[in-house]
Amino acid sequence: WTPLLWPAVRAALQGGWAARREKAVEWFGVIWAGFIFLFFSRSHSKLPPYILPIFPALAVLIGAWLARAGAKGEEPQRLRPWFIASGLACGLLAAALGVILLRPDLVRLDAAEAAALRLPILALALVLAAGGFAIPHLQRTHGWPAGLVGGTAVMALFFGGVIALAPRIQKPGTKILAEYVRSHARAGDRVLHYHEFFHDFTFYAQRTVDVVNYKGELELEEDAAARASGRFLDEAEFRALWFSPTRLWVVARKSDVTELLAQPAFRYRLLIESPDHILFSNQP
Repeated sequence: WTPLLWPAVRAALQGGWAARREKAVEWFGVIWAGFIFLFFSRSHSKLPPYILPIFPALAVLIGAWLARAGAKGEEPQRLRPWFIASGLACGLLAAALGVILLRPDLVRLDAAEAAALRLPILALALVLAAGGFAIPHLQRTHGWPAGLVGGTAVMALFFGGVIALAPRIQKPGTKILAEYVRSHARAGDRVLHYHEFFHDFTFYAQRTVDVVNYKGELELEEDAAARASGRFLDEAEFRALWFSPTRLWVVARKSDVTELLAQPAFRYRLLIESPDHILFSNQP
């Protein structure tokens, strides 16, 4: 839908500031979407859900523009590139799914997952391939409304299939490490997250964790109680604690501990690992 956005916004703002009262709804939609997009673009922390509120406003702007153009019997400008781009995008996604069928290891599907998902992935690839042909064809032979209906149907089928498959795909995370800690750790042990804070770990482990050399969005300089809690360690404090009698369970991304674990003086016990994460301890 992105190629339709520019002409829709341009039509909404046509006449400039002087026409804002006559086009109050359009201006409201543009300000709604623009403020959220610019605000979170300025933010140092960005997650995909932050800008979700812009999409209802953009959908209304595009939908209203298409409705007006249809009522006038006009072929909306810039529609043909959208149909071409949509067909190409469908073809590229179908090709990507074909690569996954041939090389499931590229997306970290194990053999069992790959075998179970082979037919559903093939079905999604065929839906996208058919859509890549059908969308521009419908627009060319039956007009732009038919092309829009075709594109919407293809995306509904594709995303519906993705949503149905999502629970069957193992997502990268620390769940298996957390469950190991929950079943083996004792009351006096300390659990540390190294150079990161893993939100899913605390949920599955049902334990409070300490953090080593990681700040993220934590504004510790503004929280004296947090600084004094002893739960936010720097590298030197971690090294000193490592050689103490306290049993430590350390969770980290493998990429963050490559140099640490390679040091001859740093002795550790590897407990469990996943494709991305590792759990190790200073004691058996």
